[in-house]
Amino acid sequence: MQTISNDQLVAIHKRLKTHYQCTPMPSFEQRASNLTALKSALQQFSQDLCLALDKDYGRRSHQDTLIADVLPCIGNIDHTLSQLDSWMAPCKRNPGPLLSSSTVEVVYQPKGVVGIVTPWNFPVMLSIGPLISAIAAGNLAMIKLSEFTPHTNQTIKKMLASCFSENEVVVIEGGG
Repeated sequence: MQTISNDQLVAIHKRLKTHYQCTPMPSFEQRASNLTALKSALQQFSQDLCLALDKDYGRRSHQDTLIADVLPCIGNIDHTLSQLDSWMAPCKRNPGPLLSSSTVEVVYQPKGVVGIVTPWNFPVMLSIGPLISAIAAGNLAMIKLSEFTPHTNQTIKKMLASCFSENEVVVIEGGG
């Protein structure tokens, strides 16, 4: 496990923020494509995740990992994909009597770079779950994984590298 300095974290954040500013409003198609790629990666790496969690916990049933970590993420992606277009749509609001001739709407916009801090228990669900929401909202992400799940961290890192560039999702390890 490598230790990462504050300066390195700031540099990573700056790199992601710069990348985000090049395309600040990802399209529906881009977000859906990213979510679909993540779903495929989860399916492809599900056995590796089961083995890694078994090593980290000293004995964990593969069924427990699939039921508690992998399948909820896949279900979350399916639900998110089914709702994404309506969540991205502008929402009309009543302008009130003073602006009655005006049209008012809320346009939902990404924040940019989202930080996700993952605890040791259920490291797949508690890192990938928030990542699904971040991607759906059009954000990039920095994920800090727990130092207590090194095998799982390596598998998650490899899985995410298979579907995202280092300018989209960065996995960070190290001590608390």
